[in-house]
Amino acid sequence: MFLYTLALDALNREVHERLQHSREIVSKYFNEVFRIVCSLAVNVIKPKYSEFLNTSREIKNNPGY
Repeated sequence: MFLYTLALDALNREVHERLQHSREIVSKYFNEVFRIVCSLAVNVIKPKYSEFLNTSREIKNNPGY
């Protein structure tokens, strides 16, 4: 469901109709997998250059970032 949604930029309704699951189930599992993928990103995505290890004050203090 997660990959189908991302690959096709599908709406919850489209996934629900295509895969024959309730909209609640589609939403629940999409959000669960999304949270897991985001938590893995912290371990997988690492800056290539040392200058990107520290976040500037402007970005840290701006809630828009």
